[in-house]
Amino acid sequence: MRLIGLLILSILLFSFSIAAASLSATGTISVIEEESSSSVQTFSITVTDTVNNINVDTSSLALSDGDNNITLSFSPSFPIASLTNQTSNVQLTVNIPANMDIGKYGGPINISGTNTTGESLSTNLDLQILVKPEICEDGVIGNLNLDINEPDDGDDFKPNQELNIGTEIDNNDNDDLDVKVEASLYNMDKGKKILSMVSNEKNIDSDDSESFDMDIKIPTDSKYLKEGEDYMLFVKAYEDGNEEDNCAERFIDLSLELEDDDVIIESLTLTPQVASCGDTITASLKARNIGSGDQNNVKLELKQDALNINKISDMFDLEGFDDKDDNYRTETFTFNIPDNAEEKDYVFNAKVYFSDVSQALDVLLNPSASLTVSNCGLTGTTTSTSSQAMLTVSSLKSAAIGSMLSLPYVITNTGQSASFTVEFIPSGTWSTKQTQTVTVGSGQSSQFTISPIINSGISEGTYTATVRLLSGNNVLDQKTISLELLNSNSITGRAIYTKSFLDDLRIDNLSASFWIIANIILALVILGLAYLLLRK
Repeated sequence: MRLIGLLILSILLFSFSIAAASLSATGTISVIEEESSSSVQTFSITVTDTVNNINVDTSSLALSDGDNNITLSFSPSFPIASLTNQTSNVQLTVNIPANMDIGKYGGPINISGTNTTGESLSTNLDLQILVKPEICEDGVIGNLNLDINEPDDGDDFKPNQELNIGTEIDNNDNDDLDVKVEASLYNMDKGKKILSMVSNEKNIDSDDSESFDMDIKIPTDSKYLKEGEDYMLFVKAYEDGNEEDNCAERFIDLSLELEDDDVIIESLTLTPQVASCGDTITASLKARNIGSGDQNNVKLELKQDALNINKISDMFDLEGFDDKDDNYRTETFTFNIPDNAEEKDYVFNAKVYFSDVSQALDVLLNPSASLTVSNCGLTGTTTSTSSQAMLTVSSLKSAAIGSMLSLPYVITNTGQSASFTVEFIPSGTWSTKQTQTVTVGSGQSSQFTISPIINSGISEGTYTATVRLLSGNNVLDQKTISLELLNSNSITGRAIYTKSFLDDLRIDNLSASFWIIANIILALVILGLAYLLLRK
């Protein structure tokens, strides 16, 4: 009986020793770095009783972008022969190579070992690696502090949304600072920037704070917007002109959430925007499905009651938003201005019908939906008899979104000295209408510059505008321009324009060959004069 008791006690003690052996590790390691950098992190392995042959398995980690690979090293190196009733610290070095795509990497690191009877023990360590874009040019530095108040981490957004970004900036410097805030939205799965926006400058007193609020318009045509992918908003506050001295940054996660049924009118353009009675107008409406569901039996409507215009398209289908090739459609209508139309500006109303819903485009805020009817009482000419003039506008190549556009133009006046009105009318909401009054003498050609502001928060692309020349209510001439609008990180400075014919007359534009020929001619003239003088 005593022998049986000792046997049972031995079995219990043996079972207890097996159950007592355990292996655990620090839960999560987070690494946030840019490409071409490294980070050293420390985690701990805790063992009760004795665990042998402790090793790590990193095969489940996502560490590649397809071309480059993040590497890991451990100190002390694995495997570790044995640990008994202790906590051991391990240094993990994460090396991010140059040209590594921005994005989220990592996953579970499996740590395993065996107890004294050879049974396996294991635990997981979660490794999170964020390879972020360069936000502050020289990294976080200086005495600015930044908090993102809106949106919240994890908030939803959708295409065509005005996303409000609210921040609070603290100036902990000894000096007052001129500060700007820049916000950029990234698709982290694609490693691409979708859009960015820079605030106006504010002066923040020392040991004081300021709020910055910006509204970013989420594009509807970006190939980097797709439901289910990973998005992050990066925000930085920096001293204007001295970012290398003061720059703070923060970031949050956002989620693209599409509605089931959501179709919008993306654009409405009228060509021309200035017309006379009897003229033919072409209207172009572009509808886009920004919802997740396919839409059948969609139709577009264009109305202008005063001109007795009511156009409705045939029905058509639109695929869901993720189908970039088939989620939009452009419909074109043509109509004539009535012969008895009143000379004034007319606003056109547009609607899209889908899923028993209609969405109206707020054309009152959209200059491209406005048509000016003028010169209905004139025949055969659009110029006045007392003042005839011609407009020449410099060709534009590109400009920065959010900047001031510098647009040179020339008025050639072949009539009497007169004052003229010049109007800049953008097609769409990328800028606002600008008006300028100038005076040009009789027989003179004079150059001027009009400077509209390019709106922030618009998508990169090619945009158009009409520049027209008026004398009183008479349109004398008009020109259409187009230019590519890019984010500020894609273009430096203001618009780049090609030279006008007046620029060719500048001395610094004359070629070297011209001066060589001119010098030869001058030398021949001098020799000829010397020869004539010597003959006398």
